Amino acid sequence: MINCLILGGNTDQATEWNLRKCSAAALDVLSNVFREGLLPILLPILREMLFHTNWQIKESGILVLGAIAEGCTYGLTPHLPDLVDYLIKCLNDKKPLVRSITCWTLSRYSSWIVHNEAQQNKFLIPLMSELLKRILDANKKVKFIFAQKRKRIFN
Repeated sequence: MINCLILGGNTDQATEWNLRKCSAAALDVLSNVFREGLLPILLPILREMLFHTNWQIKESGILVLGAIAEGCTYGLTPHLPDLVDYLIKCLNDKKPLVRSITCWTLSRYSSWIVHNEAQQNKFLIPLMSELLKRILDANKKVKFIFAQKRKRIFN
């Protein structure tokens, strides 16, 4: 399934269902069924993907992190300070697809940032600053994703 996320089709088609998008949706469902039981299998792979030198593998890792956000939130909570900090930095990645998937992934974890006062102080201002820069992003897809997700992030 992880290979499908990397190789699964044209990522420029935001509304088209392709193998990559279906794989992410399947991970979402699996995470909602198996919850934290999925993490011992996923975390080692995810760690490798997120810090991979190949930007496509890194981007796929960020997609996986977003896909499991709902189902694995409780198990990921101890890791979220480091993950959110990493994701905020990824908003400046030179690759537009990394920036756009990072916007989406951060939207999936935004309630953790916004509804937790300790996290607000640490992450909210840097996150808002980086997200507002995406309004001026040179890439139209990054602007589009930000426009789509801004309500979820700021609500």
